[in-house]
Amino acid sequence: DYGFVEEWPIAWNFQTAGGNNFAFLEFPDVVAINPSADLLRAVWQSNKSLEEYLSLATTHTESLSSADLETFVTAVENEHFPTTFEGDEVTLALLIEQEGETIANDSSDNISDRISAIRYRIAHKKALASAKLYCNGILTKRMSMGSQEL
Repeated sequence: DYGFVEEWPIAWNFQTAGGNNFAFLEFPDVVAINPSADLLRAVWQSNKSLEEYLSLATTHTESLSSADLETFVTAVENEHFPTTFEGDEVTLALLIEQEGETIANDSSDNISDRISAIRYRIAHKKALASAKLYCNGILTKRMSMGSQEL
């Protein structure tokens, strides 16, 4: 069964077709792109408030160079899935309906596994979109600050 133990942070990882590896931590409204070992230790081994975690993640991502953020955004944009988000939603709805009609047997277990996998794939796609949006927000802010200095 695919699932999440905690609501946040959620650690994600993906590899591009070229073999580049990217990771990010997803918090409510904040994303830590390619988190450092120190940030990961702080998140996994301490007992801080949500605000403190958000501050750590924000500081980390905002400390990355624009080039690093752009590289991440490009990697997300080039990430290709065999299905679309919309297609996953339709398939999920059909499987949930089918699961309700199936008597408990092997096919019901198979349907439950497929539902879990599709829910995970949807969550992954949403997380990638959220991380991309977050990076683009930082980049836009930097560009507007740079144009104000001119």
